[in-house]
Amino acid sequence: MRQYAPANLGEMAPDGIEYALRRLYYDIAGTVYGPAIAALTSLVPTTRILFGSDNPFVPLVEKAPHNEKAPDGEPSGAECETS
Repeated sequence: MRQYAPANLGEMAPDGIEYALRRLYYDIAGTVYGPAIAALTSLVPTTRILFGSDNPFVPLVEKAPHNEKAPDGEPSGAECETS
């Protein structure tokens, strides 16, 4: 993977890539894929994870029609009204 990194990576991220990634905010409105969300929550605290910070490109109803409840117990896309 190193071949894909910029030559000056050490200057751009002197504290390392993981440190730099932990400083970002992540909008997960475009995914309901459990393994991806689990990986993200193992990297950053939930205070860095947003849902719906803007209008999702794909409505939740289309992303998760098979889910009865989201992991936090909120209604899934199948139970949400569409506009």
